[in-house]
Amino acid sequence: WTRPPNEPDPEIDDSPYLRPPGYPFFLALVYRLSGGSYLAPRIVQAALGLLSAWLAFLICRRWFGTVAGLTAAFLMAVNWSFIYFEGELHAPSLLISLLLLLTLLVSDWVRGVSVRRAFVAGLVLGLAVITRPNVLLFVPAIGLWALWLARRGSRSGLGGAFLALVLGTVLAVAPVTIRNAVASGEFVPVTSNTGVNLLMGNNPEANGLCDGDLPGIGEVGTCFDYPAVVATLEEQTGRSLTNAEASNLMARRAFEYIA
Repeated sequence: WTRPPNEPDPEIDDSPYLRPPGYPFFLALVYRLSGGSYLAPRIVQAALGLLSAWLAFLICRRWFGTVAGLTAAFLMAVNWSFIYFEGELHAPSLLISLLLLLTLLVSDWVRGVSVRRAFVAGLVLGLAVITRPNVLLFVPAIGLWALWLARRGSRSGLGGAFLALVLGTVLAVAPVTIRNAVASGEFVPVTSNTGVNLLMGNNPEANGLCDGDLPGIGEVGTCFDYPAVVATLEEQTGRSLTNAEASNLMARRAFEYIA
């Protein structure tokens, strides 16, 4: 890639990913297959929107009947925010499809447990994690779901299915973790922006808007701003910091404010 003119070096090549790489990977694939067409991602994302409506229909029909399924599909199809993001180069269309597919696969454990399907669900979950890392919270939630089903005695083999799901998740996320380690020498499973996000929303000047302001440190609007943030933290602490250490420091300040 070529750095835009008049922008500082974001140090991407030797740093862990600052933002989740899942959607950029997806976008790069669409561009590669379409010869760089700007229209192609919008068409693909519109198709993902239709897929999401269909998945919502299947999920709701399974639990609440055909009328509920059709209602859910209709609401998915006309929701203005879904339609808007299908035309933007952002992750929601991809993420929503992945999460609905995950829900469909895991909810099927009520009817029967398959280690292979659980492994596929894990791969889907892993792809969702590299698109939005806080999706990792689904792992303990699914574990509780499996435990609840097991205690009801409705299905056997749930432990093996959950382990298969975790394995699939790890395998899908591993290339990103390995890339971060090779590029930076740091163990960063997906991204190093946890501290930035926490501090941006939890500080004395936070107003509920995502304005990129980090009081006493600077502003983060794009990846081009982040090296300056790390440099400021290094000046304040009097020592060299890795991106992960800078993230941990900002997270600590956010938690201190929360407390």
